Amino acid sequence: MRILNLAKELGISYESLLDWIHRAHLPYSNPEDELTPAHEQQIRRIYSAPRSSPGEGRHKKESDLDMDRRIEDALEPWSLETDIELPETLEELEDLERSLVRSLPGQKARKPSSERLSTKRFLENFGLRGKSTLKRLRKLLPGDAARLVNQPDLSEAQQAKLQTEIETRAVFVCDHPFCRKTSSKRHSPELLFLVNQASLCHLCRGSATRRSLEEAAEACREAGMRRILVVGGMPASHTEIDQNAPPGLEFRLVAGDLERQRQRVQADLRWCDLAIIWGSTILGHSLSSGYLSRKGDRFIIRVQRRSIEALCAEVVRHLEGRKSS
Repeated sequence: MRILNLAKELGISYESLLDWIHRAHLPYSNPEDELTPAHEQQIRRIYSAPRSSPGEGRHKKESDLDMDRRIEDALEPWSLETDIELPETLEELEDLERSLVRSLPGQKARKPSSERLSTKRFLENFGLRGKSTLKRLRKLLPGDAARLVNQPDLSEAQQAKLQTEIETRAVFVCDHPFCRKTSSKRHSPELLFLVNQASLCHLCRGSATRRSLEEAAEACREAGMRRILVVGGMPASHTEIDQNAPPGLEFRLVAGDLERQRQRVQADLRWCDLAIIWGSTILGHSLSSGYLSRKGDRFIIRVQRRSIEALCAEVVRHLEGRKSS
């Protein structure tokens, strides 16, 4: 049953009922929210006791206070454990005493109220703002989550629920031309939401390195290439490539200071779809010459700049040149 309907049935305002629900730390904040059967029965029991009539004057306030205490006890019950073993040492006795004192009604710590956040601020954290954007978002989300978008504020539980639904269904894209073009090819328009913070972009996450690797990966996919061999490069660059490698693209990274037997070199070249000799980095001549012995092979390219972005740009340029030739 909805909170609004239950309040009408009990003869109280829904604001009053929501107030008690909030104090009880139940996961509801909107009069349109559906109560679970257990919570509905719990609230019915609290309000089932008769209250004094309006004509009873002074006794009405006393009765209301009794009702307040009854609701407080019902929604936030405390229990005192008595089925315990007697302590055998002084330390155990002192621990028991502290435990009993903490469990007394007057000493019972109240549950901290859940931190609420305005819905507008919550959505702005995702880069979502504007009426048209929110309208599209409500159409995308399921009923319960769509109703949360209309609320003025959200509890922590509601924030977690809405965040999960948004991250599962929506695709955020920054204003970079590559991210917009690629996301449009991979996803339908109703799923795409343009954000002004590049760090929120699902494709590049605000990283030029990640975006460059995605561009190279897209060019490789279009060329039917999946396995990329990189010979040379700093260890830190290898780690960054490993951590940001796009799905569907497999890298084999050969440190430039290694000795590589001829059989292993040949195995690397047979394995890869594209080989990159990364100059201007740690790269022994004996190592690079082993891979460059196949002169004129179009699937081996050389990069003379040390940045990952330059390496990726050279891959894209090489593959586009193959496509046009």
